[in-house]
Amino acid sequence: SQEIAVVGTHEDNPIIHNPQASPASIQVSGDPECTNTETTVTARIKDTSPLESVVVQWSPDGGAQRETQMTPFGEDMFEAVVGPFTVVTTTDLRIVAFDERGNAGGATTQVAVVECP
Repeated sequence: SQEIAVVGTHEDNPIIHNPQASPASIQVSGDPECTNTETTVTARIKDTSPLESVVVQWSPDGGAQRETQMTPFGEDMFEAVVGPFTVVTTTDLRIVAFDERGNAGGATTQVAVVECP
C-alpha cells in the first residue's frame, strides 16, 4: 500500500467591476468648438494574483483598434483617458486585465459619440 497526495491549484481570472466612461456622451473631434472629445474610463479590478497590465481597447473611427494602458489609483481602481473620436457612433470600450500568472479578464462599457452642437 502507498499513500499518494494530490495537489491542485485553481486559477482565477481578474474580475472587472463597474466599468464606466465619464462622460458617457462625447463629441467628435475636428471642429475647434468641440471641447468634450475624450472620456475617462474607470473600473475596479480584483484578482488573487498581482496584475501585470490593464488596458482599454477602443476605436476612434469604428475601424482600427487602439489600446491605451490604464493606470492604478486608489485601492483596486484603474483609469485611462481615451479619445478623441472621429466618427458619430456608439462605441465599445473594452477593458482587459492580465495577471502575472497569464490569466485574463474583460468587461465592456460604451460611450456615445455625437455631433458638435
